[in-house]
Amino acid sequence: MKQALIISPYYAPSNLVAAIRATKFTKYLARDEGYSVDVISFPGNYPEDPTLMLDLVYVSVHIKLKSRFFSFVQRVLPNRQKAPSIQPLSKSQENLSDVKSKQYHFRKWFMEVALFSYEQMLAYLLYRSSKQFIRKNSRKYDLVFSTYGPYSSHMMGMYAKKCNPECFWIADFRDPLASGNESSELITKMKQKHVKKYCSQADAITAVSNGVLEKLDYPAQYISHVVTNGFDPDDLKNIQKSTGDKQEFAFAYCGTIYGGKSNLEVLFKALRELIQAGRVKKESFRIRYTGSEGAQVLRWALEYGLEDNLHDYGKVSRERSLEIQSVSSVLLLASWNNVGNTGVITGKFFEYLMMGKNILCFMSGNLANSDLKTMIETAEAGFCYEQANDGQDYCRLLEFLENTFNDYKENGIVRYSPNMDYINRFCYSVLTKELLRIADKCNKR
Repeated sequence: MKQALIISPYYAPSNLVAAIRATKFTKYLARDEGYSVDVISFPGNYPEDPTLMLDLVYVSVHIKLKSRFFSFVQRVLPNRQKAPSIQPLSKSQENLSDVKSKQYHFRKWFMEVALFSYEQMLAYLLYRSSKQFIRKNSRKYDLVFSTYGPYSSHMMGMYAKKCNPECFWIADFRDPLASGNESSELITKMKQKHVKKYCSQADAITAVSNGVLEKLDYPAQYISHVVTNGFDPDDLKNIQKSTGDKQEFAFAYCGTIYGGKSNLEVLFKALRELIQAGRVKKESFRIRYTGSEGAQVLRWALEYGLEDNLHDYGKVSRERSLEIQSVSSVLLLASWNNVGNTGVITGKFFEYLMMGKNILCFMSGNLANSDLKTMIETAEAGFCYEQANDGQDYCRLLEFLENTFNDYKENGIVRYSPNMDYINRFCYSVLTKELLRIADKCNKR
């Protein structure tokens, strides 16, 4: 029996989108491809996802790293989510004096460098705590798959490759190397330097999109492939169709909006315009939101007089999120596409493809023709509005919304005729085979 090692900071049963990718690769390597799979994951107290809990049966050995010094550092220093940040300048502050402007940008730069250094320290602590297990077991692995971020996962992958040069190591990038918020090229260059250092011995590099790959700036001789996120139809088997949610025309947004960076404001604007024009009745729809940023969604709703249409469920389990999606009419997605920060394809998109519902996507940013727009159009799975193409897309958005409302009014459902041949490519069973094809192809060279 072949054996594999999966190194992922987030893993089942954590109720995190970031945990799904590695968990599903483990499942299909074990169930369909006959691998025995060991997993190394990182410490963290996250709510549990019952749907991912079922996939733990496919793990042979699950090592949850522990480090006394790491735990001490986490208690003393803030975690990434709670780390202090410098807020962007408001419009009223944009004309600050040169001195104040320089002070603002210096503080922002300093915080970025401090956070980067902090992350590097934590990465080293985790790497050090993994070495004994890797050194003892690395010789048995045919395949090693480490996924970023943070860097420690690739540090562990590099060490496994060093201990066993015969294994095939895939260095994967689930997240972009840079978030697009860095004000200094120094941070981006430091991250690119670490990629070259930690991934220099990788047999292949994979990323969830071309945009993520392009940002890595790795040497030309590196073998790279796009292996997207995906979906697992098995996750729907235990979802209750009768959830107590009223059967009505409803939009649903499930997930993070990153402080408004994933921007839904234009949806509220378009809905108000249709209502004022008498083309849609205000009482004919609901907007369902699940997540921890309901205050921001409420601000958009209040601005356009649609607060009564908003139902904020708060943060829910992934199982509950799937239930809400299953009884909603249109699934809302939001992301961004900017110069220097392209190829952002949220994992929620692939989950939506699994649901068999129309997707309405909103792309903020200054670049048109995003990867997400291309994928939605190829899948024939809905409509994508892009801020960079507002002149044309806003009119098309109004038309899409009105047609969708009319379709529901006449038929009781919103009709959906997707390109299933394209959508089925993103099933995790298919994507796992693609990983193995990459390994097989590279081994034959």
